[in-house]
Amino acid sequence: MRKKIVAWTLLGGCLFLLSSASSPYMRNAERVLLPLRLLLLAGISLLVIREWWRDRCEARAGRQSPRNDAARRFLRSIRRWYYGDLKPH
Repeated sequence: MRKKIVAWTLLGGCLFLLSSASSPYMRNAERVLLPLRLLLLAGISLLVIREWWRDRCEARAGRQSPRNDAARRFLRSIRRWYYGDLKPH
């Protein structure tokens, strides 16, 4: 039931944003939000490239257990959120 409520809320929000796209307020909001979206995308992309590079270098060095740092935990939590996995106990 909760999933249906969330889905209908998202649909309603998207329809509202699409219907108000021609208003001057929406144009101002888009000017602010577009750089924020691009910065978020660039930041996550850099973290993914960093992890790929570290895994590649660790594989060459023969290390079996990867180091656990804040960036790796952040990417893991994003992956879990995206795929809907629960946090392992």
